[in-house]
Amino acid sequence: MINLKAVIPVAGLGMHMLPATKAIP
Repeated sequence: MINLKAVIPVAGLGMHMLPATKAIP
């Protein structure tokens, strides 16, 4: 359960960072 709780926020950040990095360039 600890791993899941650690992966969920990381995946959420990745989803928000991917479109942001694509919009910057």
